[in-house]
Amino acid sequence: WDGSCEHHSLPMSMSIAVTLALVALSLASARGSCLIRYDQVGYEIVHDKLAALQCTVAVAAGSTFSLLSASSGSRVFTAAIPPTYTAWSSSYGFVYTLDFSPYKQNGSFILSAVGDTAKSPPFPISSFGALYSVLLSHAAFFFQAQRDGQQVLPSVLSRKPSHLTDKQATLYNLPTYKNDALQGSLEKIPSAAPVDVEGGWFDAGDYIKFVETASYTVDVLLLSLRDYNANSILTNAGLATEAAYGLNLLIKTWDPVAEVLYLQVGIGDGNSKITGDHDLWRLPEKDDTLNVGPGDPDYYIKYRPVFANANAQHSALISPNLAGRVAAAF
Repeated sequence: WDGSCEHHSLPMSMSIAVTLALVALSLASARGSCLIRYDQVGYEIVHDKLAALQCTVAVAAGSTFSLLSASSGSRVFTAAIPPTYTAWSSSYGFVYTLDFSPYKQNGSFILSAVGDTAKSPPFPISSFGALYSVLLSHAAFFFQAQRDGQQVLPSVLSRKPSHLTDKQATLYNLPTYKNDALQGSLEKIPSAAPVDVEGGWFDAGDYIKFVETASYTVDVLLLSLRDYNANSILTNAGLATEAAYGLNLLIKTWDPVAEVLYLQVGIGDGNSKITGDHDLWRLPEKDDTLNVGPGDPDYYIKYRPVFANANAQHSALISPNLAGRVAAAF
């Protein structure tokens, strides 16, 4: 080294690129980070259309958002971002409502805001039928897959009839649990006649049937059929049939003479002497093939107990919540 200092300058093009990058970084820092939450199903042409702009910092006063055509990228609608906001979290403390309800054209669109730095994926604006017909069919398929009893649909997951012994089921006193462990054995209600609780749906994850969840599900299905069945779209998807299937079991679970409501079919967690539904992985129709008798650990897998708001001495009051759910279905 000879002590001299040689100066090396960046090429002009690189200097410009670095400068632009620093400017962009500065602008991004000032704007913060924003994202758009929207309805991924889409929006009905005639109904309200709302999305949420979530930002880490407040947007500038007078900022706007736009609706872009997904095919051409052209702006088809622009409106002001409202000055009022709420907080989503400590990270996204500024949430603004984007209202594009006035736009009533069919198509595929993208929401854009904050100088196009925040964009949604494409979504449709269309009719109710176009948006929901496929989803409603998927919902009906879910209920069909959960069917129990004789009237399963072989076309759905190759289902086969299951738990046919529920047609002549036995009533038991309510079980006792401690820390999710079944205590002792199950006790039959003396002189109680067999009850027919065949049919209905599984509880989506096991093969037990609960009146609490089934009644709520039937309520929602019937309400939807009453209020949102334009052009029979829910009926055509199969949801009216599924509502009737669930309702049929609810009818069976209420004994108006004895004023007893059957609450549950099957038992979830067992113990060392009783196998519960949650203790086995199997296809539901396999339960009917078990060769078991009283005293066998798997006895209650095939001959499922029914629990009610009653015991050997008297019937008990029904929870108002549960009574209301069941009554609403009728």
